[in-house]
Amino acid sequence: MKNTHEFNSVQRRQGFTLVEVLVSSFLTLIVMGMLFAVLMGTINAWESGTSRLRSSGDARLALDILKTDLESMVVRQTQYNQEWMFFGPLTENGVTASWLMFFAPSLDREEGQDGDIVALSYRVAYQDPISTSNISPIFGLYKSMVNTTNTFENVLGQTNIHSGYWDGADKLPETNPAHPKYRAGLLAPNVVGFDVSVWVRYINGSNVEVLERFDRDHYVRLSNVLRIYEGSNPTPVVEGGKIESIEVNMTTISDEGMRRYAFLDDASKLPAIVREFGRTHSVRVPINF
Repeated sequence: MKNTHEFNSVQRRQGFTLVEVLVSSFLTLIVMGMLFAVLMGTINAWESGTSRLRSSGDARLALDILKTDLESMVVRQTQYNQEWMFFGPLTENGVTASWLMFFAPSLDREEGQDGDIVALSYRVAYQDPISTSNISPIFGLYKSMVNTTNTFENVLGQTNIHSGYWDGADKLPETNPAHPKYRAGLLAPNVVGFDVSVWVRYINGSNVEVLERFDRDHYVRLSNVLRIYEGSNPTPVVEGGKIESIEVNMTTISDEGMRRYAFLDDASKLPAIVREFGRTHSVRVPINF
């Protein structure tokens, strides 16, 4: 009788109680949840890092193209005093960046042209890079290019390339490839900052030679004489001198930052997004002419 009782007790202890099953299931769920959280964090970190690397790569490539164009910039002393370079601030969707225009034998110009020199425009825009619908606008650095024939016929004779040809829906329809808002010229996506500045050597009012930097808040116009204006003041703060180098700072944000901005759709939130998701790339190009 005793042996039968002991056998039944051992047989009952071979299974798990309901409480034990529930506790083990709960602990298993906790462990799986922790592992899933770690996995998702790793995936998000990977995607974020990959996005930052991709944005940085696009920015460096764009800066290399711009550097090559600036190194081959064409400037001449002529009797017609036409303008060869212009840059100044331009505001797009609440973001102020530089708008740069000049002439160069750009390497990515169309094949089969009659000559080398083309008119180039670099600017930041907030728009749909594929269509004109603006369904999915993003910030980006856009490069517009006027072919050689149009450059010689319509641009090279201007004393003000900004207001003479590039600036004007009254002169060019937006569907014209020469228009500065031409959408086929996306050079780098997710660019929210494009700041151009110049280092200029000139003789100041005290007849002393100085080397000074003028940032993107100035308007720089280079024709037979270099003139630099501050804001809307019609009197130049510098007249004469020589541009020693041009400095370009380009700020990009990752795809996650761009999605955050598109969701908020508020330009005042952009500085905080840039601090979290942004990176700035710089290049300084010596100018010899």
